[in-house]
Amino acid sequence: MFSFPGLRFFVLLNLSTSHAMMDFGSQKDPFRWRRKMTTLLSSSFWRRPATRLGWWAVGLLIAYVVMSVINSAVFMRLPEDISWRQTLLPFYGIFMLLCGLAAGIVALIALIRKHERSWLVWLSLLPGASVLFLLLGEFLIPH
Repeated sequence: MFSFPGLRFFVLLNLSTSHAMMDFGSQKDPFRWRRKMTTLLSSSFWRRPATRLGWWAVGLLIAYVVMSVINSAVFMRLPEDISWRQTLLPFYGIFMLLCGLAAGIVALIALIRKHERSWLVWLSLLPGASVLFLLLGEFLIPH
């Protein structure tokens, strides 16, 4: 069997209290320490959100995406002479932008305070950033 005695001494000297290295160099399974290490160091990035704030951010993200699809597929294709379109669409647009901004804010709070690391929560930052840039561009750059 190919082994590194110096590496084994270094690992046992420096990581003697680690639970991942307790069975280092076992004769039955020489690579057992590798499997234990990968399970202990598994990332929570690809998992679902673990906190309530994370789930709220994902829910607001889904609401924003659904409202954006409905807006572009249904409301923007209607003719402009419909009377209720001019009454309904400003409120719908403001509510849609508020959902996107709230998704970003809740995702940021979940990431910073609750240490959420799910990819869905990271994805929820995007509509918040896009709405924030849209609003800053609207108010800071004159037409």
